[in-house]
Formats: sequence, C-alpha cells, structure tokens
Amino acid sequence: MTIHSILVPTDLRDHSASALALAKAIAKKENARLHVVHAYAPVVVPGPMGLGHIPYDDLRRSALQRLKTLISSQDCDERTCTNVVAMGDPLSVILDAVSHLRPDLIVMCSERRAKLRAVLQPSVAESVLQNADVPVLILKTPGARRSS
Repeated sequence: MTIHSILVPTDLRDHSASALALAKAIAKKENARLHVVHAYAPVVVPGPMGLGHIPYDDLRRSALQRLKTLISSQDCDERTCTNVVAMGDPLSVILDAVSHLRPDLIVMCSERRAKLRAVLQPSVAESVLQNADVPVLILKTPGARRSS
C-alpha cells in the first residue's frame, strides 16, 4: 500500500497529540502529506434577550488557533501538514474531508468507553471505521474501564 496522504481527525484533547505523532512518523517514512482536521459545534449561550450564540468567526478563529498549537507541538511544518477547521458534526466533517482530500489512510484516537455507552452511542472513531472507504488506524487512549 502506497501512502501519499494521511488524514488525522482531532478533537484537540491531550490524547490527540499521540495520533498526530504516529501519523507524522508514518508520513515521514512514506514521504506523505498530513491533513489535520477538527470539527467544532456552534455554541448557544443564554443572553439578555434569550438564547444567542457566540459569533462563528470567533469560534473558527479559536478552533484554528488551538489546531495550529497542536500541529506546532509536533514540529509539523506547512509544507507537509495542512489544517482543516469546519463547523459541524465530527463524523460528517471527517467524511467530507475524506471525500475532498482523498487520503490513503486515516489515523485517529478513540477513548476506551464503558460497554453500555459504546453500545448505545458508537464513538466517532467507530463510526469513521464503519463509514470511511479508506483504511483507518485507531489508537486507543485511556478512558472509562470496560465493565465485565
């Protein structure tokens, strides 16, 4: 399998650096390009006139800054690593990125979750694995302990 492009979805939590570090190592070995993608949701807040929202430009700017911080923490440069920030449901944003960027591999993290929660609501990583038409490498990170 030849790898020219790797997609790294991130929720910007601490464990995201692990997926990016692994993807960077694979990209270096394969001389591939990295695409780091983050989805953010609109934020609704109570205000004096009822519910309001934080301006989308502020949300996007904040998400982009946090994404750039993550990318720079892994010493990725703009020649080999691009970033994508989009508002929306994480699964939809990731699958849209797969459609547009056409990566050869997806590398992402997934927290271990309690069995009942996993059955009732699959993780984003599990949903990507089921719906993406490219190989997906999932790193398990510490989280809820599995119940017997």
